[in-house]
Amino acid sequence: MSHSKLKESEASLRSLAADWQSTFDAVSDAVWMMDLDCRILRCNKSTFDLLGKKPDEILGRYCWEVVHGTPEPFPDCPVHRMRTSLQRESMELRWDHRFFNITVDPILDQNGALQGIVHVISDITERKQAESALRESEEKFRMIAEGSPQLVWMCRPDGWNIYFNQRWVDYTGLSLEESCGHGWNKPFHPDDRQRAWDAWQRATQHGEPYDLECRLQGADGGYRWFIIRGVPLRDANGVILKWFGTCTDIEDIKQAATAVRASEARYRRLFESSKDGILILDAGTGRVVDVNPFFCELLGCCHDVFLGRELWRIGPLNDIVPSKKAFLALQTNGCIHFEDLPMQTADGRSVEVEFIGNVYSEGDRELIHCELRDITERKRAVVEEERLKEQMTQAQKMESIGRLAG
Repeated sequence: MSHSKLKESEASLRSLAADWQSTFDAVSDAVWMMDLDCRILRCNKSTFDLLGKKPDEILGRYCWEVVHGTPEPFPDCPVHRMRTSLQRESMELRWDHRFFNITVDPILDQNGALQGIVHVISDITERKQAESALRESEEKFRMIAEGSPQLVWMCRPDGWNIYFNQRWVDYTGLSLEESCGHGWNKPFHPDDRQRAWDAWQRATQHGEPYDLECRLQGADGGYRWFIIRGVPLRDANGVILKWFGTCTDIEDIKQAATAVRASEARYRRLFESSKDGILILDAGTGRVVDVNPFFCELLGCCHDVFLGRELWRIGPLNDIVPSKKAFLALQTNGCIHFEDLPMQTADGRSVEVEFIGNVYSEGDRELIHCELRDITERKRAVVEEERLKEQMTQAQKMESIGRLAG
């Protein structure tokens, strides 16, 4: 080979070596190569950065001397085992408050004989911290889920159930194995099961919240009403990672609501059928909230004439509360009673009523319940009774005078 060709070849090799070293130095893991005696022959820039040493403090030295500062290798040094096993060795260790993964690989020739060793150290601190944070997060979740009074569940993005808390097991009597997957549908009331299944399929297919009321069977065979809600948990890109949901027992609320509706129905029947006029006022404004049919019949006015109007501005009622002062007295005292109150109906008839008004609370609102009892006939009966008594008295007097005269 000519001298010029040799020079070109040497230059090409140097360029190739420089390119290789640049690539070697770009690797973020610390990598070094050792001979069979474990002397470090070559290493990358990450090795210098990791160990905080200069090239002359690393190259040509034994690896345990460089890393651990000891003159002799450890008895269980993986490099020594490799001389016979010719297999990769891997381990994790904590060093200087950081975590590292260490792999030791053999360099074999074409005949399978050991020629050298490659040592790679990867900083896995962030991974370890993320794993630790994940474990802590899962522990907190389980602590919250297991301590919750609700039935808590979790599903994969495709809707396959992967978790139930102990309260689900206690209530339904199903094991986790029986409940996972699509087994969650078993406790639903037969009339609710298909509706719950269809709603869940829509939610998982479209990524929509799952929200419905259904009956779930307990371990005792009875059913209770639950409100079941599930929401998708998404990553920063909006991809669903899992579903989280709860089943909240609302049986007592349902029963209370049923009792309230029944009570309201009974009250409405009494209100509508009462033979006393009933008037409901807003205690703060004096405006009419409701009147029953008999009240309208008594005064000869339709329902709409009264609603929303102030008591003292309704023609037939002008004599009941003749001024705001009287209404304020009703607000202050909480009750008012007129034993004999004359009123005039819409068609000009005169009626006598007994009027009782009482203030009461309905939630955060104060109302006045007023009852008007038509005492016209009673008054007429009293007048007739007095007239008859007077006649009897006069007759007795005439009888007495007749006896005296005889």
